[in-house]
Amino acid sequence: MSRLSMCIFEWDAEDIAKLCRAKAALEECDEADARRMLSRRELALHCRRRMKYFLCFYRATHRLAVAIQMPLHSFMKTVSL
Repeated sequence: MSRLSMCIFEWDAEDIAKLCRAKAALEECDEADARRMLSRRELALHCRRRMKYFLCFYRATHRLAVAIQMPLHSFMKTVSL
């Protein structure tokens, strides 16, 4: 399930950057080391998750296609009668 979640969602980059800076200040290390030390729990507590762009784009285009097809479908029914 976590792999599926990783395919759909991503951590907010700004939140991760802020968390890395804060952890680097607390642990007295550089941000690269702090990023490696981040746990999933810390990410879940302090960072927002958002849908990846391609999934949002897919849903938007799907809705648009349905919105276009519905009137066309009803028009084709009336013309064929």
